[in-house]
Amino acid sequence: MNVPDSSQFAAKFELKTQSETRKLPSNAMKTIVKSSSGKTIKTVNNGVVTVTVAEALDAAGMSGAKDDADISFRMEVSNTHAEGGGASVCEITISGTRAAMGWGDVAALDVFGSSRSRVYRGIRFKFFTTGGYSFFQLDQFIYLLTITISWLAIPGMLFFSFTTNSLGTLSEVISGFVYEKIDMAAEVSGVSARSLAYSYAQEDLSDIQQEEALCISH
Repeated sequence: MNVPDSSQFAAKFELKTQSETRKLPSNAMKTIVKSSSGKTIKTVNNGVVTVTVAEALDAAGMSGAKDDADISFRMEVSNTHAEGGGASVCEITISGTRAAMGWGDVAALDVFGSSRSRVYRGIRFKFFTTGGYSFFQLDQFIYLLTITISWLAIPGMLFFSFTTNSLGTLSEVISGFVYEKIDMAAEVSGVSARSLAYSYAQEDLSDIQQEEALCISH
């Protein structure tokens, strides 16, 4: 996209799109100019986008501004715009802010520290360009899906489920080896009985009593 320098501005300026530069067919890149509020000002299917200074100020919400101001043109080329329907679209958004004062420029003149300072006032135009494209790639989708399945250990889960449920008698044998049947009531009773037996054994072996504690002599 060819964007002129701000010093070339006069009563109007032109924005040349890639469509004109490369002499593409008439159904090439569409250019949409929008105001700061998102309202579409003009649409050009192919060619040169012409915007006057008055139109730029009005689109930025600063109609009739006479003070210092910054007008920004943000140009984004993408295929994700709703107006493009998947095709490449250049969307230009015009916004502006009022400057509290002019902007200065200091230039060094010699090695002795002499400098020249200039203060510019009025309306300044800035251009920002960006862009991005998004496409669906089947090979990348399959690649990411495969990695996801591998990290989630899904193949192992499927194989385990198949071996424990779909092999008939062999599945019963494998399930009996993998899963241990536990009777919680019997387990609790066994733990209690063993604890009680250990307590009685400790008491039988103890022959020294110190401060209500049972000890075993050496």
